[in-house]
Amino acid sequence: MRLPAKELRRLIGPEVCPEQLPGYLVARPRRVTVDVVFRVGAANIKVALPFEATYPNYGGLRWWLVCPWCGRRRSDLYMLRPNGPVWCRLCHGLRFYTQRINRYWRLNRRLDRCWLKMGGSQRGMANWPPKPKRMHWGTYSRLQEEWERINSAVWDEALWQARRLLVNIGAWPDSLRGSTG
Repeated sequence: MRLPAKELRRLIGPEVCPEQLPGYLVARPRRVTVDVVFRVGAANIKVALPFEATYPNYGGLRWWLVCPWCGRRRSDLYMLRPNGPVWCRLCHGLRFYTQRINRYWRLNRRLDRCWLKMGGSQRGMANWPPKPKRMHWGTYSRLQEEWERINSAVWDEALWQARRLLVNIGAWPDSLRGSTG
């Protein structure tokens, strides 16, 4: 369950917001804790969420959630299971999709994005797609060259991973074991 600070800020309300002070009087951000009740199925879950206020350069007040584990200001906190801890993404060990995939799949994603920019579709990749309307020929040529470069890197990475797999299972010939291919 994601707990975004933007939606939870209205729970704080004006009664706990400090008055607008001149910038030279503000020494430290102010912390408050708000008890929030969530309904998950038939159960109500009560969570104490710490908030911290900062004062942006152009005035006003900005509220942040504070991770109870690491103490850093965050815009979102997460509860992975009912009655579980409410921590930030890093403390839970959550990663973005591109951080979890290896180099081969990252290169494939770049290859697909480049193909779609050139006007290609997901179905057919046999021939170059026709140049999209209003795209300069120079841009189209640059995208073709980029696609060729990324495609070459994909194949190099695939061969490197295949070689590493064969070495690990002992199927790589001894005469080639020292070469990096």
